[in-house]
Amino acid sequence: MDPLRLLRKAGLEAEGPPVPLHGGDMARVYRVGAYVVKLAEDPPPGLFRAEAQGLVALGERGVRVPRVYAWAEEGLVLEYLPPGPQDWEGLARMLAHLHRRREEAYRADPGFLGTFPLPGRRGGEWREFFFLRCVEPFLRATWKRLGELGPKVEALFHRPLPTEGPSPLHGDLWHGNVHFSQRGPALLDLPSSWGSGGWTWP
Repeated sequence: MDPLRLLRKAGLEAEGPPVPLHGGDMARVYRVGAYVVKLAEDPPPGLFRAEAQGLVALGERGVRVPRVYAWAEEGLVLEYLPPGPQDWEGLARMLAHLHRRREEAYRADPGFLGTFPLPGRRGGEWREFFFLRCVEPFLRATWKRLGELGPKVEALFHRPLPTEGPSPLHGDLWHGNVHFSQRGPALLDLPSSWGSGGWTWP
């Protein structure tokens, strides 16, 4: 996997050799000058497209994210954001602003949890949307191994879930996907969706 080759493919040039960065359980991440290049060996089709689309969607809604320069099936080229001081309060304000937005409907494009594919879906009430998009695919894939647990999990979604209405979500919010840059907190690795603001799930 050569980050310089992906830069050339995108028509971009950078000075200096690739420097490995920490991050990503499935991808190798490099800084090359002003760019960050993420590469994966034999990723599922559409993995990096989904991440790029999520970054663009939340960036358009006021979230600080690295700019997407290019994506391909084998990787992604992003803006390098120099690290800055931790600002957890700033992160909380950014997320609160995001979750106060309201969208027309619950929606998620086809995406992934790790390399596990999740279907796209739009509309419906929150319990149905969340179950069919985020829970049922895992139940189907693991039902034979779940035994008595499978029906118990399924039964949890026979009653309504609390909801605040559709709003933009990060989808995989944990400290590994938060970056404190010189310009303030930023979010990374986004499988975004429009869900209920108290939830974070692909």
